[in-house]
Amino acid sequence: MQAQMTIGGKKEPEAFSVLELLNKGGLRMPQMTTAQRNSLAVQGNSKGEGLTIYNIDDKCLQFWTGDNWTECNPVLIAKFETNCASSGIKGTYYKDTPVTNNEYLELSVVVKKAGSYTFVAETQNGVRFFLSSIISTISAVPQLIKVPAFGTPTATGTFNYNLLDQSGAAVCTPMPVTVTENNAELNLSCGEAQVSGAFNEGKPVTIKDQIILKVNVTTIGNYTFKTAVNNGISFLATGVFSYPGEQIVTLRPTGTPTWKAPDGIIPFEILNKDGVSYGCTVNVPVTSASAGFDVVDCTNNVVVKGNYSIGKETIPSLNYIELKLNVTKPGPYTIETETKNGLSFRVSGTFAAAGSQTIQIPASGIPDMVGTVVFNQFKELVSGTTLCPSVNVNVQAVVGCFAAVGSATGTQTGSWAKNVPLTGAQYTVTLAASSTGPYTLQASGSGMTLTASGTVATPGTQNITVTFTASGNPSVSGTIPLTIKGSCGDVTTINVTVADGPGDKTNPGKSCKDILIATGNTAADGEYWINPTTPGTAGAANGYKTLCDMTGGGYTLIYSFSEDTNWNKYTWTGYVEYYGGYTNLNVSNYYTSSGSNNQAGYHYKTGDVIEYDEYRIPNADMLAINPGAGQYKLRVASNAGKNSIGDARANANYVTFTTVAGADPRIDSYIQRGVAGEGKIAGVPFTMTASANGTKGDGTYSGASGHRFELVQTGSDAMRIDWFGNPNVSSSSTWVNLFGYFDGDDSSARGAQLNDHFSKCVNGNSICKSDGNQARTGNNYVLQYFVK
Repeated sequence: MQAQMTIGGKKEPEAFSVLELLNKGGLRMPQMTTAQRNSLAVQGNSKGEGLTIYNIDDKCLQFWTGDNWTECNPVLIAKFETNCASSGIKGTYYKDTPVTNNEYLELSVVVKKAGSYTFVAETQNGVRFFLSSIISTISAVPQLIKVPAFGTPTATGTFNYNLLDQSGAAVCTPMPVTVTENNAELNLSCGEAQVSGAFNEGKPVTIKDQIILKVNVTTIGNYTFKTAVNNGISFLATGVFSYPGEQIVTLRPTGTPTWKAPDGIIPFEILNKDGVSYGCTVNVPVTSASAGFDVVDCTNNVVVKGNYSIGKETIPSLNYIELKLNVTKPGPYTIETETKNGLSFRVSGTFAAAGSQTIQIPASGIPDMVGTVVFNQFKELVSGTTLCPSVNVNVQAVVGCFAAVGSATGTQTGSWAKNVPLTGAQYTVTLAASSTGPYTLQASGSGMTLTASGTVATPGTQNITVTFTASGNPSVSGTIPLTIKGSCGDVTTINVTVADGPGDKTNPGKSCKDILIATGNTAADGEYWINPTTPGTAGAANGYKTLCDMTGGGYTLIYSFSEDTNWNKYTWTGYVEYYGGYTNLNVSNYYTSSGSNNQAGYHYKTGDVIEYDEYRIPNADMLAINPGAGQYKLRVASNAGKNSIGDARANANYVTFTTVAGADPRIDSYIQRGVAGEGKIAGVPFTMTASANGTKGDGTYSGASGHRFELVQTGSDAMRIDWFGNPNVSSSSTWVNLFGYFDGDDSSARGAQLNDHFSKCVNGNSICKSDGNQARTGNNYVLQYFVK
């Protein structure tokens, strides 16, 4: 039929219309799926061009162009079939750590239709996922699409992401991701912390000022070391440890330091980013900007010394103002007067410590008038403090003078010995007076000062017997030349004789404590000669050198043994068989490499040089030092500081304790009990209490209770302190060997190494425990025992 038609009414179709549909309804094209559409036989049939259908899969009209079906959208949109079970968020997400290429959202898809696509997940906790791309190949094989992550997580926890496609449709939601802390795990060697730079009161810190920490990284990751603000400054270091092992961390300060009484030492506790302490405190010394002191007693504590004569130049060692001060704050000072009548006084220096101080303010110039010179400006310039409203100096017309001669010989009385304070010591000599008047004479040097004063009453040249009173503490022995000075200049040179003091080679002391007492408690830390059984007997055959801890009250070194000596020279089996263990103090013989009782093995008798790597005195001498209850000090020194009481590692790793009956390592073969003592482990304080034999003593670590300690020496076992309840080992029943050697039974388990204790006793490492599996440190730490 060939005709025009109108459907839905009586209207005539337009001339150009074959078919018109009135607005009483729509035109519904054939409804087909894509599969049904594709089954139509239009392929290669030119008569099918223009065929139109409605695709119920893609929701659009399509017509056949003669070659293909038209697309629903002029832009090609990819179509996927997603396997949510095989999809998810990948990678590791750390708080405050930017995401990398390893963090992404992975989709497992089958590509049903090629085209462009977009996937996006909203930002949560600082992180979002986004990808916009094109896929050009249809495949029935599953493919993986990686949607990259962007941003930095800001908090820890689990967060659910909703993934949307370009149409806003949800895809496999929700998808969870967990954010954790990326904190490095490490051991901090507090005893090896260092302070670098110059911290000055009132001056902002600089880049050169720092705390340097040594750490052993066991798990890589982020780190933060910080301190609280203390006296105006704080320290901080942040970063990432990218490899394990020993590393150095530098903490930089901010702020301006203020003074901390009484000594300027500011303690800083090292904290992690959450403010939790690492159990390490580093002391930072601050240099004072100016000294401080109490009001001066101008009547009793300001004394003018020496004779002042018109026309005679003053001598600083004889003419001075003696000033007594109570220093409340160490620091630099400058004290001076104005210049009057050709005379002035001035001194500069630094008070190193607080407390009572006596200083001399030397005179300079030549007085140009006779009478009383009144100085009204007696001031400390750094602080601007006026010390006294006036100081009076009497200037005389004449002064007693002596003729200068090359040398003079006199006589000594009293006791003159090295390192022993001079008490009742005098030196008498005859000098030639050349003019009348008062005189003051002085000779000083090598820790001694000789003074004499009087008056030359008779005119004319004459010989006068002058007696000098000696004071001070001679620092050397032998014949010491000293120059006598007077108001008119140098007079002569005398020689005084100082005997060897206690602790010298020719005068060995019984012990360090006896030497300290004999020197009036003035002897310094260092090496001294001792002979415990026959003190005072001279000669290397009878005495020998040791290290004395005078700061600690006179501890005597009785044992010193290094890791390298242990590793390179001896095995445990041979040593125990002959001599009863490395650190057993109650054996009478010392070891030798051949395992025989060769007295040459006593390395305390090798001359003037102490062999700290292999040193031990005989048991009889140990007992002679103090036959009663011994006071012990055990420490682990660095190789460089093994001969120094001030060694930083030793002062951060030590224990002191007093033994009781039945618990003296020099006497008793079996000891296993608590003893009263205290010390530090990697700079952290701990305490111990006494207990009965066979029981452990209670103690504290970093102020916390629940720790137990005991002194152990059993048969061939090494003397040591056992620490129970260390929170860093696996259980309270596991003990940690402190200040001793682990055992071993052959050359591979070598006696075993000196415990690089504190820095490695963490996280249940077996090298810290009682199984003897020690790793060599390579630091050649030195184990040392002292007694007094």
